[in-house]
Amino acid sequence: MSDQFEIQVQEFDAVDESFFEVENISQDEKEKRERAAERQKFAKDFSFRQLGSIAQYMEPVSVAHPLEYVLNVFAENPEIQAVPVEEYDVVIGYIDRKTMEETTKNVLQRFVAKDTIEYVRRVPIVLYAKEYSEQVLEKLSTASREFNISFFPVFHHRKSFYGLVSLDELLERIADIRRQDLEKARVVQQGLLPDNSVLKNLPFKVCAWNRMANPIGGDLYAIYKLSDSMYLAGCFDVSGKNVAAALITIALGSFFSALKRFPQAVSTPKKILSELDLFIEDIVPMGTFVTAAVCYIDLKNKRLSVFNCGHTNIYFFLPGKTSADGGSQKIKLSEIEAFLPPLGMGAVAESLSEASVKVPCCPVVPGLKVEMYSDGLPDMQTDEGIRYGDDRTKDFFKSIYSLEGDAVTAKIEAAVSHWTGKAMLPDDITVMDISF
Repeated sequence: MSDQFEIQVQEFDAVDESFFEVENISQDEKEKRERAAERQKFAKDFSFRQLGSIAQYMEPVSVAHPLEYVLNVFAENPEIQAVPVEEYDVVIGYIDRKTMEETTKNVLQRFVAKDTIEYVRRVPIVLYAKEYSEQVLEKLSTASREFNISFFPVFHHRKSFYGLVSLDELLERIADIRRQDLEKARVVQQGLLPDNSVLKNLPFKVCAWNRMANPIGGDLYAIYKLSDSMYLAGCFDVSGKNVAAALITIALGSFFSALKRFPQAVSTPKKILSELDLFIEDIVPMGTFVTAAVCYIDLKNKRLSVFNCGHTNIYFFLPGKTSADGGSQKIKLSEIEAFLPPLGMGAVAESLSEASVKVPCCPVVPGLKVEMYSDGLPDMQTDEGIRYGDDRTKDFFKSIYSLEGDAVTAKIEAAVSHWTGKAMLPDDITVMDISF
């Protein structure tokens, strides 16, 4: 007796037979792929500033290759402008597309073309992938002018070829780096300025406006609480522009940041300005200085003192008596010209000690308004080169006496935009409007 049983047939997906096929590639192609994979691995090791992040890899051609081979390489790679060339397995230079096009632009020229080695532009300097773009720029610029070359081979530390870098690509990368650095510096510099939350929590009203002529500059405004009833407000203008000036404004901001943490060290306005003068003198090069318009506000005694260190005029609007019919009020305008030397010359303390120097003061009363500004405001020009000037500046501040907050900001922006039009600002502009 025999048993009967059924066989369960399990179905499988079709097998991809290409899996078993052996890829038929040449040794040269295999080595090329290995080098490309190695380069991709190395690329992750380079920062945005290093040559390795710019260099473009292209399989080198040999000087032993016929010129027709080089022409085919350019034909098959329309995006490349130069091909690295090696001799005895070492890249010695490059052949550029423009040279090939000029050499073989007609049949006759192509027929009489010379050997490949005759068209090689030899590069006499050695660059490594880990070198920094900004550090090699001068060397590459000099070599480019002297030897009429535009592309540079870049090597690994073992002198194996990594890729080509063009001078144009290098300049573009350095421009990108500097743009990024300037943006970071701009953010740092703007971070030194008091934010709106600080200004809104003051026992008086402050409207501050700033526009740099360049991404970074030499203007700074500051307001610091020295005690529950004493405040220091200032507008500063560093001689010079751009990076050097911006570094000094950062130093100024650092001084006041330290002052907030150690208020007992320098508690009077004269002492603060004297110490700031010496601090700037120590850190800036000869010939650099900082002008400053500073208000010391004492709410306990209801007094405001003004110090002008080589700065533009400070305007005071002090309300007077209202007319008998209550229809109008006279406003007294006072101008405080510079009576102290700029900061950074080490002479402020000595000047303040002189008997002839009188520090202007006024009572803090409702309606009091103080206007401080950098010289970029009167110096702004129209497209035709007409200067805004001191008289227009004074009239402008008269026109905004009755305004506060956002209305003041809007007026300043409108005046600057209207006057300058499409012209570039010749200097940084800062305005600080304080009202009680």
